[in-house]
Amino acid sequence: RARKKAAHLLYKEKETAVEEAALAAQSMLVQTWISYLTALEGEKILRVQLETGKRMLEIIELRLSQGTGSGLDLLQQKSRLAALERQLPGVNSEKLRAANSYSILMGQYPRGDILLQDKLPPLQPLNTLISPHTLLVQRPDLQSGYLALQAADYQVAAAIADRLPRLAFQIITSESGSSLSTIGNDSVFRFAANILAPVFDWGRLKLQAQRKQSEASELLAVLQHDMLEAVREVEDTLSREQGFFREKQLLEAELAIAEETVAKARLRYVNGKETFLPVLIALTELQTLQQENIYLRRNMLTNRAHLLRALGAKWSDHRENE
Repeated sequence: RARKKAAHLLYKEKETAVEEAALAAQSMLVQTWISYLTALEGEKILRVQLETGKRMLEIIELRLSQGTGSGLDLLQQKSRLAALERQLPGVNSEKLRAANSYSILMGQYPRGDILLQDKLPPLQPLNTLISPHTLLVQRPDLQSGYLALQAADYQVAAAIADRLPRLAFQIITSESGSSLSTIGNDSVFRFAANILAPVFDWGRLKLQAQRKQSEASELLAVLQHDMLEAVREVEDTLSREQGFFREKQLLEAELAIAEETVAKARLRYVNGKETFLPVLIALTELQTLQQENIYLRRNMLTNRAHLLRALGAKWSDHRENE
């Protein structure tokens, strides 16, 4: 019975290994999806920045034609537009690679795009308290270690049982006449053999039981280490998440200031109260912050994906707390 139970637990351990592989593939799929959406939004921001830069270039050319502008302002703005255009090929290439990777993970032929939502999903602050028992239930790798430990425990029980004398009863349905007189003696001999066999093999069976006990102790130590690592992973991702949300709040405040600075600098330039240099500096700062905001959101989503994997949960862009 112990061996049968151990075999059943080992079979369930293999099933959890399949679930662990599926969770790893799901995590890769999510991260590829996030990379694609990040590149897509980065491309959109660049195109908006280019459009804004072209309108600013038209204003400079108009002022230059009226004799109130500067040729240096014109060259500076053209240089800025060229720098923005130079970033587009890299962003497009990153988007295409992410889309191809996503298609391959989905078992599809690469087609260069992903037919999903076209923007990064919003995230709300997440405060998760989870117990080690919950981790053990949800994470396939911990389930696998726990099942292996249970199976080892039953194998120890089977090894200990092997050291005990065994009684084996057989029903004899027919015997030849010549051996009829030896039936009783033969039964006694087999009875004695079953009783004494474990005694004669005592040393080997004892070592085998000790080996099984050592294997079970090793599996217990591994499971304890894996549990501690799982808790650490959850705590680390939660700590990073809190840091990301705090950084996001500060970045949003900085973006608001940068947008107001650009508006005022542009107004002063159009009214002839300022040169184009303050406008260029303000625009550069604003566009840099806009790009940083996209990559910060990517890091937040990637960390959320790591958190979901650490919790053994499934990714959902509709019910993100699951």
